[in-house]
Amino acid sequence: MTAPEILDHLYGIQNPVLQDLEGYDSRNIRVETAGGQTFVWKQNPDSPLERAFLEAENQVLLLLSETLPHDFTVPQPDCHGNLLSATEQADGSRTLHRLLTFVEGDFFDRAEQTPELFMSLGTFLARLDRTLLDFRHPGIEARQLQWDLQHLHLPLQFLPYIDDPHRRKLVEYFYMQFKEIVVPVLPSLRRSVIHGDANEQNLLTAGGRVS
Repeated sequence: MTAPEILDHLYGIQNPVLQDLEGYDSRNIRVETAGGQTFVWKQNPDSPLERAFLEAENQVLLLLSETLPHDFTVPQPDCHGNLLSATEQADGSRTLHRLLTFVEGDFFDRAEQTPELFMSLGTFLARLDRTLLDFRHPGIEARQLQWDLQHLHLPLQFLPYIDDPHRRKLVEYFYMQFKEIVVPVLPSLRRSVIHGDANEQNLLTAGGRVS
């Protein structure tokens, strides 16, 4: 099926205007409906781990949107009431689909850098992390990312690509510090879901504040 056919089949959206957006783990498409609504359509390859993680992400977004006074993208149900849908291609591969509300705003790095902006950033992250303090989901707990500090061993495979011996030894030194000091106490440390990648390209602003 073509993209418009999939949107019609899953969400009943006809004659949309589609625009590809940048994405990392997913293909992201901006969807403008004939009625003037705007959504982000996200597509991911189907797998048990990916499905579990996206289900967890949906739950996080719903919790945050219902709890905090900020603008979060909200998962939308398909025609059958599902927040996560799947289609199968001719080659047998499957794709997961989600439709989320589109949040207007300017990226953090395009906003005027004021004390008020940075104060709103700290407040936003504190509220978000506190809200998620007791959130648990196996789809998140089973996920191992090289950017997650509790899995610091994962990026070690890239050590040979550091040509400068001094820089490579520096990385090795701090990894050994982590292994000897942090790893033994990891099981006793408090852990929770946080926003671990709150950079200037992952935050939206409006009116001089993180929105």
